[in-house]
Amino acid sequence: GATASFQHNGGNLTVWGYLSVGQGGTGLLDICGGTVTSTSSKNFPLIGNTGAATVVVTKSGSLVAKGSVAIGNQKGSSGTLVVADGGTVSVGGSLIFCNKSASAPGQVDLGRGGVIAAQKAYRANAGSATFNFDGGTFKKASGTGDIFGASGINVTLSANGGTIDNNGLAITIPCTITGEGGLTLSGAGSTPISANQSYT
Repeated sequence: GATASFQHNGGNLTVWGYLSVGQGGTGLLDICGGTVTSTSSKNFPLIGNTGAATVVVTKSGSLVAKGSVAIGNQKGSSGTLVVADGGTVSVGGSLIFCNKSASAPGQVDLGRGGVIAAQKAYRANAGSATFNFDGGTFKKASGTGDIFGASGINVTLSANGGTIDNNGLAITIPCTITGEGGLTLSGAGSTPISANQSYT
């Protein structure tokens, strides 16, 4: 399939319908400044719809989704979301890995200075789902309960570690987290960790 890339480095871009990256080919969306907003709560952004896709949010860039965000959607697709160096992602719903197929792997790389806010991250089907902390912050945007769930997401911590911000809410972390880095828990709410952990 074809390869396409788009860089957004300033101003505001509003998408009223589907924001689909990796539609039948390989797609790259680089948000390094300004804000890209998806306004639909039903037709939510697809990172890797029928092809391979990478969305990178850095510097003063921001991705805002009213609904959820799928990372790896249909069979044969793959999606990667990279957030670091001041980039922010605000999701009204959840980060959904392997949305419609187990053969739609998804990965999040949350680097130093990057912030993702969402209700939670979960795997919809039994495929490869990875959430890598490399110094970034995952913030509970709303609601209570699990932020990852015991849903098969491989959550890892690099040497730079990572932060989970409960945003003053009562949340749980029932999944196993591995890696060489440390995990920082922040916020005024409660954050019990109920699974055996093997990170440093």
